[in-house]
Amino acid sequence: MSEENINIIRDALRAVVTDGTGGGANVSGLGIAAKTGTAELKQTIDEEGGAENGWFVGYPEDGSMIISMMVENIEDKSNGSGYVAEKVGNVFSEIK
Repeated sequence: MSEENINIIRDALRAVVTDGTGGGANVSGLGIAAKTGTAELKQTIDEEGGAENGWFVGYPEDGSMIISMMVENIEDKSNGSGYVAEKVGNVFSEIK
């Protein structure tokens, strides 16, 4: 992979935390980069509602660690996978 493409991906993952759904993990001084997601658990493609699992995978710019977390049944949380990002942000803050 070229250095240019690596930088594009790195910047995009950082933007998830600074400008996107991972804002809850934006811990001062760590420069967290991440990916969030939501899995909708449905029996059929046409099903409305249903359970959702939220996930977050992130790392600080120094690459010293990586944290991955999945939380089940986030469908009633107002910010979806952002709920998980906030929990991971708390962990990063504690470790920092």
